[in-house]
Amino acid sequence: MRTGSAAIPPLPGSRTRGSLRDRQKRQTRLALLEAGRAVFGERGFGAATVEEITGRAGMGRSTFYNHFRGKGDIAFEVAFEDTAPVNDTMEALGAVDPRDQGAVGDWLAAVHHRFCEYRPAVHLVVQSIAHDRHAAERAVEIQYESAGRMLESLTARGFTIRPDAFERARVLVMMVNRWLFFHAVQEVHLQSGGMETMIDVVSKSMLEVIEQAPVAD
Repeated sequence: MRTGSAAIPPLPGSRTRGSLRDRQKRQTRLALLEAGRAVFGERGFGAATVEEITGRAGMGRSTFYNHFRGKGDIAFEVAFEDTAPVNDTMEALGAVDPRDQGAVGDWLAAVHHRFCEYRPAVHLVVQSIAHDRHAAERAVEIQYESAGRMLESLTARGFTIRPDAFERARVLVMMVNRWLFFHAVQEVHLQSGGMETMIDVVSKSMLEVIEQAPVAD
């Protein structure tokens, strides 16, 4: 066991070189993402290739694979960035009183609008997770995080949540995402399970995660 040993100072200029390398790495990654966004937008996921993305970015394949696992990985990262407003609106459910079906309906209409507004990016998310297992795992992680933030918002507003609330909220997020994909993105006509039904399902599901609601003033 060492005692009283002084920290070894960094070599002169090492921090500068390290920060420069980090900055260059970020810039390279951003350039690849922008090239990927352009290629996926022009060619679609199926027709796009890694070679087209690296060619657009002016980089080689080895550089690409230093940053991404493959086409599905970069497609997911592009789509994740582009669908940030969709995720933000989804998480806003935590700011809604689940006892107020009108408020739940307004939230669902807002999320529906976001899915329609960002339809190409949502399509790219679905295609990337079908193509790449790592992307699918990242999508599940993001849904977990969304569920957690929704519950944090409810707790901050005075709601007491049940011990199994997280699992229930996670399943609700996944269910609403799936429903919105078919209803808003694919525009599939559903004989049952329309907007009114989903409002009722979301309200009941949210009430099931709550053990006690705050007392109204």
